[in-house]
Amino acid sequence: MSSGFRSKKNQKVISISHKRCQLWERLALVILALCAVLGSAHAQDKHWRVDVGGGLQDFNYTTDAPGSYAQVVYKQPKKYFLLGRFDYLDKFADKTFTPTLGGGYYVLPRLILQDQIAFSPGAQVVPQFSNLFEISGILPKGFAPYLRYGYRHYSIADLNLITPGLAWYAGDWGVFEFNYTLSVNDLTTLGSTELDNSFMFRITLIPIMDRLKFRVLYARTEESFDAGSPVNPLGSFHANHVGGGFEWAFLKNLGVRFDFDYENRDNGQTVHTYDSGIFFLF
Repeated sequence: MSSGFRSKKNQKVISISHKRCQLWERLALVILALCAVLGSAHAQDKHWRVDVGGGLQDFNYTTDAPGSYAQVVYKQPKKYFLLGRFDYLDKFADKTFTPTLGGGYYVLPRLILQDQIAFSPGAQVVPQFSNLFEISGILPKGFAPYLRYGYRHYSIADLNLITPGLAWYAGDWGVFEFNYTLSVNDLTTLGSTELDNSFMFRITLIPIMDRLKFRVLYARTEESFDAGSPVNPLGSFHANHVGGGFEWAFLKNLGVRFDFDYENRDNGQTVHTYDSGIFFLF
């Protein structure tokens, strides 16, 4: 075979290979462009959020209480959302498993109704049944008032809670929230009714929209009992709470969160609560 023939054949092979490379390069560019478009649309319109994590309550008067949780939320923005959650808690030698179902619906563009129901039959340290209903509105200038009604059935008491509150959305960079709670407690064991008053103030700062949030809070609470406590389950107390946390979506579809709360009671007891987890968005 002459060198000229080999040269022409090699040129033909090289030409075919070059065309194939160009074809693959174009196909790769099309795929990358499509992924970019889908990824951009996906980032702006995520419907699912899945949270998993765990926590710990550190008491100065008894053993610690570890716990874990998993939560799934599906939402259609400005239409409705659905929630499912499962909690496990090992506290005061009582291991509890609590499923929660809930959701919310925009009955009007600026009026939302929400409700959550939880069950934990036979539990001593958490409600055996609870329900939380909320009606909230969206007003001009970022104000969002709400009203909550909660019912909790414990093994030793029945609680009815009314919570009016107000949140102010300061543009895209922060949220300021205040609420007050009146709890009417029917202590079935003692055959008496007690009234508890509590309030909470929380600030959420958002330096990076949809990516990074910081929270700080202060609360003053009044409690008529400490369900399942090995020390004095029917003893009342007042407490100051100082807490905070953050939420960081370091990837478009993946993030972490951490929260803590320090509770200082007027009976000498203290509780440190830590909660952390990861979340997925898609």
